[in-house]
Amino acid sequence: MKFPAIDTSYWKANDPLWIKERKHEWSEIEPMLKHAGQKSKKAITIIKRYFLKGDMPDFIKLKDWDIYERHLDLFCFIWLHPSWDEPLLTELRNTYINSSVVKEADALYGIGIFLDNGKINASQQHSKEELGDFISTDTHNELLFKVLMGNMNEIILGQFSDVPWVTNKPTTRFTSVYQMTRWLCVDSTNVLNEDCLYQYDLPLESWYQGCTTDETFFEKSKNKSFLPLMEIALYRIHHYDVEKYGDTARSRFVIKMRKILDERSFIPVFKQIWLDVQAGKIKIEDAWDD
Repeated sequence: MKFPAIDTSYWKANDPLWIKERKHEWSEIEPMLKHAGQKSKKAITIIKRYFLKGDMPDFIKLKDWDIYERHLDLFCFIWLHPSWDEPLLTELRNTYINSSVVKEADALYGIGIFLDNGKINASQQHSKEELGDFISTDTHNELLFKVLMGNMNEIILGQFSDVPWVTNKPTTRFTSVYQMTRWLCVDSTNVLNEDCLYQYDLPLESWYQGCTTDETFFEKSKNKSFLPLMEIALYRIHHYDVEKYGDTARSRFVIKMRKILDERSFIPVFKQIWLDVQAGKIKIEDAWDD
């Protein structure tokens, strides 16, 4: 089959129980797409047909539909497929991104939704009422990161290297380590927090690979304001009480980050902050207030 035609045998159209469960799942997914995905009514209708029946949109007809959030973006295409088989999903990803009918925004916007929810939204405090508006992949974030982001030999969208519309590989923002540690300040965790991408090896490796090697980074006026935030972030990582909280997602993140900070190379200013925190030279009042 040639994309956008796909194997629809994974949609059990003749199984009433499967269809009933699928419709129930959609009732929970639709608010996520509307709020966290910022999808329009037209886009949601297109995605719903895919989720329930495996119907693919007419990418050619929709190519000139210049709505930034697009329709069946790459993330929704992979996330909402009935199978969680990694090789299958990887094959589907490759087919999607190499198709001539797919726009750059169809891929990149979807990846943006996934990362915003799996990192930023998942590292913040949310009430029970708010939770249904954020995208939860039912603990599949690690698998989705592997599938969407490709092989770590070509970190961060490296799988797009042969696709004409991708010219540069985006890098992970070095200073996002502060955002990571906001997660450590959450009072009580929920399913979204517990599947935060920061706890997994590949997202942490992608952060490290994106760290700047420019030793003058913090000397630039636009970056000087990040220094106090780096001190707070590294203070939190060092002082987080792993023994108190036990084997949790956040504890696993802290243990992995400590190892990275101890054993990997960083620009001197950043490395010195970590050494000073460990030596007790940096003390932060109200470090856990966020």
